[in-house]
Amino acid sequence: MRPPTPTGARGVWCLVLLALAGDAARPPCRIDADNRTGLCKGQDLVRVPPGLPGSLRGLDLSYNKLREIAAGDFAGMTQLRRLDLGYNNISRIAPDAFLSNLLLEHLCLFNNSLRRIPAPALRPLVNLRRLDMSNNLYGSAALDDVFGRLRRLRELSLGGPLLQDISRGDFAVLKDTALQKFAIKSASSLRRYEAGAFSWLNTTELWCDTALDESAAALPVMLRDLRGKALDYLRFRNLFEFTYYTGDADPFAGLAELQITKLVFYRGKFNENLLRLALLNIQRSSVRDLALVAIDFARSPWWNSSSTGAAAPWLDRLLLQDISNPDVLRFDWTFTWLSGVATLSIINVNFNYVPCDAWGELRNVEALDISGNRLEDGYIYNQHCDYQGVMPKLESFVLAANQLLSLAVLAALTRTWPRLTRLDASRNGLGSLQETCQWSPTLRWLALHHNRMTVGAFGCLPTTLEYLDLSYSQLDRLDMDYFTRSPRLRELRLSGNKIKFIPSEWRCPRLQVLAIDGNSFGVINRGSFVNMPQLVSLAAGNNPYHCTCDLYLFLEETRRRGRPTLADWPRNWTCYHPEPLLDTAVAAYAPHLLECDVPALVAVAMASTAVAVAACAVLCWKLDVAVPTPTGFAGNFCTVWRAPRRRTGSASTNGTSRRAVGSSITSWRTSRGAPRSSSSSPVASSTASGATTSSTSPTSAPWGWAARTSSWW
Repeated sequence: MRPPTPTGARGVWCLVLLALAGDAARPPCRIDADNRTGLCKGQDLVRVPPGLPGSLRGLDLSYNKLREIAAGDFAGMTQLRRLDLGYNNISRIAPDAFLSNLLLEHLCLFNNSLRRIPAPALRPLVNLRRLDMSNNLYGSAALDDVFGRLRRLRELSLGGPLLQDISRGDFAVLKDTALQKFAIKSASSLRRYEAGAFSWLNTTELWCDTALDESAAALPVMLRDLRGKALDYLRFRNLFEFTYYTGDADPFAGLAELQITKLVFYRGKFNENLLRLALLNIQRSSVRDLALVAIDFARSPWWNSSSTGAAAPWLDRLLLQDISNPDVLRFDWTFTWLSGVATLSIINVNFNYVPCDAWGELRNVEALDISGNRLEDGYIYNQHCDYQGVMPKLESFVLAANQLLSLAVLAALTRTWPRLTRLDASRNGLGSLQETCQWSPTLRWLALHHNRMTVGAFGCLPTTLEYLDLSYSQLDRLDMDYFTRSPRLRELRLSGNKIKFIPSEWRCPRLQVLAIDGNSFGVINRGSFVNMPQLVSLAAGNNPYHCTCDLYLFLEETRRRGRPTLADWPRNWTCYHPEPLLDTAVAAYAPHLLECDVPALVAVAMASTAVAVAACAVLCWKLDVAVPTPTGFAGNFCTVWRAPRRRTGSASTNGTSRRAVGSSITSWRTSRGAPRSSSSSPVASSTASGATTSSTSPTSAPWGWAARTSSWW
């Protein structure tokens, strides 16, 4: 390869320098039009950019490489309310860094490298409401007197991976601060918790990210410190992070003495023994909402479950989510612990089989969500099971994102459930089988979006529905008979399918909401929804529209009537045909009035013809005076026009006049060289030969040319 010439090398360097100059000129922050919000997120910044507007109310500097906040970094930003410095490498904040930001309400210092709590810098922030400084590197959670002055503080998060000890007086300055949320994070294994540390807290939510693998005895002490508090929500994260609890003591002792109504266990290790101890205490407590999320559940094969009583707490809501081991459902070898639950959610627990006895244990469930599992038709419905009398209180059933294929199986499973009104079976493989179904007569709401529907599936749908969602289900045609048989249907969603045309006979008298956006039809007109008299909302964008008079007149009539409301207008309403209008917004399509108004077009045509005839009559009158014998078309026309006048006391009949005019035009065409039609009518022939008839009337002549021209019509 030949080395580049000096001129070529200079060109390359110029391009490089221009590129670098472009990068340097590109501002690191996006500022909105009102200079109120600045977004500098993820720009690899090592310092706060200078020159930011002083009118900013929100500034996001997260996900950068900031190491220090200097005194003048935010000087002049007197209107700043929200500042996000999370996910940086900040190790130092100057004591007067926020001296100009007295209105600051939300400050995030999450996930930085602070080795001590920056109390001096926080002193001016008397309006602070939310402060997150957790996941930093300080080893003590002791709060300075500064925090006692932050009386408007409502959310406080602190701690980090180096915090191993929580001492009694660490949070004493918060005793008069009414918090909505207090969150504390400790090292992977908390070494020491001193009694009384949580007794200072005055909060309605407590989030504890404290692993107690080596100090399980600290948990009852923490719970005892929370007695008498107005605590409503308690959340433990990684309660036992590395080991399953095998101790003899009850770590949840004292839970029954708290006023909490919602308890959450997020991540961490649970075995049968620990879960049963938790349930036994919950059974005696005020907890009505329990969540086990992403826990690592395991059996306890050495534990004798028969030696302890059954634990079946009465709960308004139980959530089991993102648990890899489905044995959590029957950890005590039965399903009895679910018998007192009103709203049960089992989401992404990987179970694929429902034993016959499980349905019977769910006798108090009113809402059941088992979405995101691996259920198939034969695993959820067993023909050998007796489903009569089960689920007596169930009203809402969600089994989305499973592996179901048969609507008939779903109908057979739920047919005898007396209160079922809502069913969500979206994100399965339903609708491609030719089936007949018998549904519960109480069913009113059905979601089947993201399935594989065919037109034959309409024969298997319940006809008692008020709401039906078939969106994104590959549907290409509609069965009009189904809508005739579904008199209660009020809301229908068909978005994102492949429907190619809208039938004009579509009859659905009670339908109020219709979504047909994102399909494949191009034509709608004034008659498309005439049999839907109660339709008030229509979404029909993102279709390949033929921008013709039909569409224009439909939109004009919709605008004139004020209904239905076009829910997605004008977004995604685009012309695809004709070719000159491709990609034109339908809102910009405005044909000339006469293109689409047929009555107006006819009226204009008639008026134009009348004007032309009148002009010709005037011309003949003038020619009669100036030129006794005109030639050509004018001569022939005028000859006919004069003829009735030359017959004394006579006026031509309508038919005779029309024949005369036709003869004159034919003669004119012949004189111009136009070919005469080989199939000329007998009337024209007789007229040309002079065999015309007329009626005589002494009163017709005085009307002049107006009477003659009117007779032509």
